Amino acid sequence: MRNCNKIANNINRINGYKIEMMSLYEKQEAILWLNTQFPHIEFVDCDFTMKTYGFPLHVKTYICENWTKISDRNGGTYQTSIVNNAELPDEESKMNDNHMDHRNKKAMEVLFKDGMNAAIKHMFTDDDTGRKLDYGEMRDRYG
Repeated sequence: MRNCNKIANNINRINGYKIEMMSLYEKQEAILWLNTQFPHIEFVDCDFTMKTYGFPLHVKTYICENWTKISDRNGGTYQTSIVNNAELPDEESKMNDNHMDHRNKKAMEVLFKDGMNAAIKHMFTDDDTGRKLDYGEMRDRYG
């Protein structure tokens, strides 16, 4: 069983009521970690993003308990319940805040929407011409 599913299944329930397992301090620490590491995160999956970026257990638990699970893909994909487009900064601010340009943002959207194979195919394809990129060209564009 995958890590997020284990966490989600361990949330205690008594007579159908969810019992909060995290203390207020742990929730605040999780929110602080997310805001520091990923200030504009809206979606996250367990198998790739949480493992690759070393999400601490209290952050994983916070996400499983407080975000909306929107898919079982990649071990579970979650969306923050606080998505308000009016509060999101413009593209230039986003790039400066989390160092993600429009190409990387699009690649992440493809990853979350269509999976790893589609993201790899997207990153090895030229945006304008559709030709296949070699490894060096892909790294120049995506890091």
